[in-house]
Amino acid sequence: MKSSKVIIFVLAIAMIAMGAGYAAWTQNFTVTAQVDTGQLSVLVGDFGTSTTIRSMGILGSEGQLLKSNSGYNGDVQEQVDGSKVYTPLASDKLDYADVNLLMPADRESVILNVMDAYPGLLYAIDVRMVNEGTIPAVLSDTEPVSFVGIGPNKALADDLITNGHVSFEVKPNSTGNPLGKELGVGHMVPLDIEMKINSSLPENVEVRGVTYDLESKDGSIPVILSYELIYNVKQYNK
Repeated sequence: MKSSKVIIFVLAIAMIAMGAGYAAWTQNFTVTAQVDTGQLSVLVGDFGTSTTIRSMGILGSEGQLLKSNSGYNGDVQEQVDGSKVYTPLASDKLDYADVNLLMPADRESVILNVMDAYPGLLYAIDVRMVNEGTIPAVLSDTEPVSFVGIGPNKALADDLITNGHVSFEVKPNSTGNPLGKELGVGHMVPLDIEMKINSSLPENVEVRGVTYDLESKDGSIPVILSYELIYNVKQYNK
């Protein structure tokens, strides 16, 4: 009888030890299940050093460049909300448009404001995109960089693009087409963007029941056209 009690006691101790060992094994197993996916963040480079107005000109009816200016010096002003406005200095402004660039505080886009522009305007800017995330990225070439109208005249701005009166194009730079290429962590890719306003712009257009006059007495467009840069970023996979 005494030996039976001893056996039962030994079995009880063994079961307790097995239970403790099992609990410890399951705890260690669940604690190690953790994955870090990284951060995808491509932002616009700071104004004044990496985003500039490169040139401005006027195109003729056949697409020929009639006159132009380049090498703008810009004045950068930071707003109360943290956004920045880049404006050409008065000495560099030409008589066929008054333009500025606005970069929101989050640096996730660039807004082009074009005022008193003349038909045939060719407007070129350099935008630098910087990878400030923790993983390699790529600017999508299947969903190209584009501009959409914003502001009070959004409907007009979008209509002018839809009907081919205003167009935007990302031009190849010194390294070729920047879209679809790897953008490493901490690296920068330049976007050379050209905006064109058709030289044969109609005198007025009707959009959603509203008629917009597009020609003032001096021939300029008497409305402000504002466009926002839209770009698509993906994780780069070799």
